Amino acid sequence: MGALILHNAGVHAAVVAVFDEMAPDYDENRMHRALAAEVARFIGPLATHAEWDVLDVATGTGLALRALASANPETSLRMRGVDVSPAMLEVARTQLPTARFTRGGAESLPVRDDSVDLVMCVTGLHVFADAREAIAEWARVLRPNGRATVATFAEGGPQPSPEAGFVVNHDPFRTGPAIDATARPLGFTVTRSESWRQMLLVELAHLDARPRERRGLDA
Repeated sequence: MGALILHNAGVHAAVVAVFDEMAPDYDENRMHRALAAEVARFIGPLATHAEWDVLDVATGTGLALRALASANPETSLRMRGVDVSPAMLEVARTQLPTARFTRGGAESLPVRDDSVDLVMCVTGLHVFADAREAIAEWARVLRPNGRATVATFAEGGPQPSPEAGFVVNHDPFRTGPAIDATARPLGFTVTRSESWRQMLLVELAHLDARPRERRGLDA
């Protein structure tokens, strides 16, 4: 629940600065905490007989990973979060020391091919410089029959101040059909969606079911 973006150096620095500034107080926001819990509820119980490799893209302070772990106390989870904000990641490491948090960009994830069972991306798509490249990365890192869960703004959505140095784009992610149109050419289809307050929660199924080697998360 933060930002990952690959842009020119000035825009990248502007994004990092905004989210670094937000980091100390991010978890105090009730909406942020409630959304993380709702995403975990939407994902549903994860099977306890298997180990799950979970990747949180734009992890921020790791709220979504923490919520998923709390909702699945009996499940073996290997969790990794990636974000561009060092301050966000510092909080994440303190709050969830059992996960691995890495600084990196959404369009070039520091994660091996075919190594992830579940990708999460909570309020990140609208910030990415190239959302299609980011989603293509999910297809690369997911194992056969893997899935992704995203949370986007169906209504409104925050806009950075004019002096922030970057822009955001919510429009392609406001509806399930819009997300499906973006993700389908990249190997995904929307399998279900729910509205929650002004948010949209969407599950994407990875369509590539070819047998491949099972690998670990580390790049």
